[in-house]
Amino acid sequence: MMHLITSIAIASFLFGGTPVAPIAVDNLKSAEEGYFLAAHIPKTYTVKLTGYNALEAQTDEDPFTTASGLYSNPEIIVAKSRDIDLPFGTVVKIDSSNRELTGSCGVEVVSEQIGYRVIGDVTHARKSMQIDVLLDHTKPVDLNGKLLNPSIILGICEGVQIEVVGKIDLDKVPSTQKELAKLIEG
Repeated sequence: MMHLITSIAIASFLFGGTPVAPIAVDNLKSAEEGYFLAAHIPKTYTVKLTGYNALEAQTDEDPFTTASGLYSNPEIIVAKSRDIDLPFGTVVKIDSSNRELTGSCGVEVVSEQIGYRVIGDVTHARKSMQIDVLLDHTKPVDLNGKLLNPSIILGICEGVQIEVVGKIDLDKVPSTQKELAKLIEG
């Protein structure tokens, strides 16, 4: 019974209000792992996808600390615009497979760097329905024989779907995409 109450509380925290149906207990990872899977309450957003780097010119005077207090880890951090009502620690899956994406979108070149992400930062207040993927500017990507910053290659992608797949305690955020995927996929 305690697990069911915890499940309902987590669902209410993640998605606001009272959930229509409680999350099944077998769909929750243990609290000790610090990760809670919310598989029965899908929530998706259609957003503009861009990239940024941990540089003062693109962030603030402390580019290595995100708004949530997490380290600016380009493997797992994503920033959200303020109008996307998701708390820090929310784990999202970025689906860039839509071939109808518009804008100067080069997502197919950097797609292996995107995957699952943890919301740990916020964008500038002027941005709306947008997520910025933190990418590593020190690891350029080859595009037609030129080595370029992956954020520049990504460009601006309109019509990208993000799906909420869970929430993780900020003090238990893994440091790699591989570790994050293992938490989610088991």
